[in-house]
This record gives sequence, C-alpha cells and structure tokens, in this order.
Amino acid sequence: MTDIEYSFYAHVFCGWLFYGFVLFTIYRELIFFTTMRQAYMLSPIYSSRISARTVLVQTIPLQYLNETALRRIFDNVKRVWISTDTTELDDLVKERNEVAMKLEAAEVKLVKLADKERTKQSGNAEQPPKDHQPGTEAEGESGSVAARWLPRSKRPTHRLKPIIGEKV
Repeated sequence: MTDIEYSFYAHVFCGWLFYGFVLFTIYRELIFFTTMRQAYMLSPIYSSRISARTVLVQTIPLQYLNETALRRIFDNVKRVWISTDTTELDDLVKERNEVAMKLEAAEVKLVKLADKERTKQSGNAEQPPKDHQPGTEAEGESGSVAARWLPRSKRPTHRLKPIIGEKV
C-alpha cells in the first residue's frame, strides 16, 4: 500500500474518534442531567410538592391492571388511578380541533379581507369608510378592527352542518 492509501484510513479513524467523542459527551451530559434532576426532586423544597410524588406509568401488562396488583408492586402508594376507555374523549378532542381550525381559517380570511379593504381606501389609511363608522356595528364586535372596514355581509361564514346547518 502506498502512503496515499494510508492517509484515507487516517481520515476514517479520525472520523471514528470524533464520533466517539461526541457520543461520549452526550452520554456524560445525560448522566449529569439525570443525577442533577434526581437530586433536585429529592431536595426538601421540592419533595413536598404533589408533582414530585406522582408517577405516570403508561404501559402496564393486563395482569397488573387492577388496584391491588399495583399496590403490591409499588409500596406506600396513597392513590391509584387506572385510566379508562378514552375513545369518546378522543372524538371530542378531534371535533374541537376541527372547529378550531375552521375558526382560525375564517379569522385569517377576515383579516386578509379587512386589510384589502383598508388598502383600497384612498387618503388616510387609518380613517374607516363613512358607512362603517365604529359605534354602530363595531360596538357589538367588542372592538373588532375588521368591523371598521368590512360590513357583516362581506365577512366569511360557514355552516355548522353541511347544507342544512345554521350559517355562522
């Protein structure tokens, strides 16, 4: 082998050394963090808090999924809560997220429309059009800036249920 071929191996070994050093540093910092966190959790100031004494175990085998079995495994347990079926709650959360996304999309559209109307106005951009003076419609909007520039008929709407639902 020539000297050039050996220099390629030198780069490989240097890369391995650097990678090993990075892994060693990450592992050392992880141990330090874990030790520091444990010392903090056991300190007298923090140990009296409920959050320091609460443990969440998410994966429990079925044979231990009752209160007596868990009390045998974990000593000195005051309370045990076993989660129940959450499919109904999951459906409600999904529905809430869909409604929140609709509301957010409508708000973005409203802001864009109001800004477009504001920029159309000639002269002072801060002066609302004469037919949309605050005090009539804007009072019911609790200070909505969009009410200054857009009439209610031009604001984005959607139906609560497709076709037959109430228009909001």
